[in-house]
Amino acid sequence: MDQAISLANRLTAQARARPYIAAAIAIGALSTAPIFSWAADSYRTYLSLGKGGIPHNLFGWIVQGLAQPFAWHDTTTVRPFGDARHSAALGPHAHESFLGEAGPSLPARAGDRPTVPGFVAPQRQTTQKGAPPMTARMETLLKDLAAANPGLLKTSPSNLEGVGTPALFLADGVELPGYSKRTKGEICHAHGESSSHMILSLADSKEVLERGWGERHPLSGVRGFWPLSYVMVYAPRDDDEFVIWKRLVVACVRFAFADGPAVNVDV
Repeated sequence: MDQAISLANRLTAQARARPYIAAAIAIGALSTAPIFSWAADSYRTYLSLGKGGIPHNLFGWIVQGLAQPFAWHDTTTVRPFGDARHSAALGPHAHESFLGEAGPSLPARAGDRPTVPGFVAPQRQTTQKGAPPMTARMETLLKDLAAANPGLLKTSPSNLEGVGTPALFLADGVELPGYSKRTKGEICHAHGESSSHMILSLADSKEVLERGWGERHPLSGVRGFWPLSYVMVYAPRDDDEFVIWKRLVVACVRFAFADGPAVNVDV
């Protein structure tokens, strides 16, 4: 509920700063004839995605709807990556790759992208979903990374998705990079259908988008919300794709500690 109230407060501030958007919302709300059918279908789809960050009820659906005018709707484009403001927000290592010894490139993901409904939250895929054993394997990796780096990393329920979603955080006492202060040190979490969110460098998040492994969050790069490189990575479909996912999680951790200390990612 606190996440929803915080989101609602920020949306109110955005509406005051951009009254023409608020007016457009109000005018649109008056055209209610065919909207009821659409709203019912949308609400059913929203509920089918499960819990995540904002209330799993009508209030949560309304809150995410109010965020739509401020959200990105083409979340697979890399066009915003050329904006210098986003580089500055992510610090001096924004354009470095942290994908490791295998090099800065990823193989192209096979097949089409999964279907991701256009809700601001929760952001989930409804096709090509992972099975529970894959999700458990992903959660184990996050725990293993934390166990291998005591005092640097920890796991805890997600601040962004709520209880029930395990997340990887920078440990208490670690100085947070500027980009992770809004997430309170949370850098990665895995969802029940095996998709995940993580904060990568701009270079690595661009690689994720261009090679088909994921997409940006609708509010990534929006002032007052998440950094541009806060990306959704699609669910691994097999062992080979899990290896790619692990590379991305390791890159996420390396980016967080780009200025040191060294982290142990041999898990």
